[in-house]
Amino acid sequence: MNNVSSRRLAAAGIGAACALFASSPAAQVFGGVTFPGGVSSFADAVTVYAPTIVANQPGLSFRNGDAAIGAPDIASGGDCSTPAVCPYVSLGDGGAITLEFIDNRLTGSGDAKLDLWIFEIGPDVEDTFVAISRDGVQFFNVGKVFGATSGIDVDAFGFGTADRFRFVRLIDDTNVLGSVRVTKALLGSLRASGDGHVVVIGSIAAMDPYPGGGGYNAAKFGERAFAQVLRQELLGEPIRVTEIDPGMVETEFSTVRFGGDDARAAKVYAGMTPLTADDVADAVAWSVTRPSHVNVDQLVLMARDQYGARTVHRTT
Repeated sequence: MNNVSSRRLAAAGIGAACALFASSPAAQVFGGVTFPGGVSSFADAVTVYAPTIVANQPGLSFRNGDAAIGAPDIASGGDCSTPAVCPYVSLGDGGAITLEFIDNRLTGSGDAKLDLWIFEIGPDVEDTFVAISRDGVQFFNVGKVFGATSGIDVDAFGFGTADRFRFVRLIDDTNVLGSVRVTKALLGSLRASGDGHVVVIGSIAAMDPYPGGGGYNAAKFGERAFAQVLRQELLGEPIRVTEIDPGMVETEFSTVRFGGDDARAAKVYAGMTPLTADDVADAVAWSVTRPSHVNVDQLVLMARDQYGARTVHRTT
């Protein structure tokens, strides 16, 4: 196989239990779920793989996007200690992957049955946002799955048997949960320091949602809500909370997102001057070096050539 993980140590397969096929394949059972199309029910290709890489993790061994396609071949509870015995791709914390159905299409079932299944196996299975698309451009949120074997009823989101979906996108929601967990773990030390500071890195997407970015927008809205609630809950304590929301920042993210295609990544920033990682770091440094009685609640950081999430001035 051919499986996918939506976080650091996990493996999964993505299959359509309700689908249209070019031929009439035999039904097969995977993980206790019957797929009328057998192995043809599963995703065939990876169109976008955008892991979150921090300190070179996940390692190169876990960045093989092709491990996300095809039927799952790892038994539940199986050994996932190494890529050799449990081939999987990792999204890191907050990454995403988009898979394509080539010889079939995901459809609604016309009832409350689960239509889309995500198989995730491993010691670190958590929540994942799921979105579906007909053309790979406009995506529709269809909720979240919560690790292991999870299904989604596409009809519950207003779709039916007449709809045809070719793409499925998974986004690890560690954007929110990661911030909550790290802050919770360090809160005692921040209090004890007498001058603690929590900095949450969000995005312009937290204020200006854009088509095709449903899962990412939702994650960044969650980050913003977390920062604002934390600020209120810590009033009167020696801890400041700052939310920094950048616009377009040119890093290796687009190159990774487009599978190492530097030319495609360059088009994202063509004809404009984006922010750099140093610009964002400088904003963080400025925020945390204000006097202790000064709290920078929110700092929106944009390139001069960008307004909001969707409006960019380009010279070419």
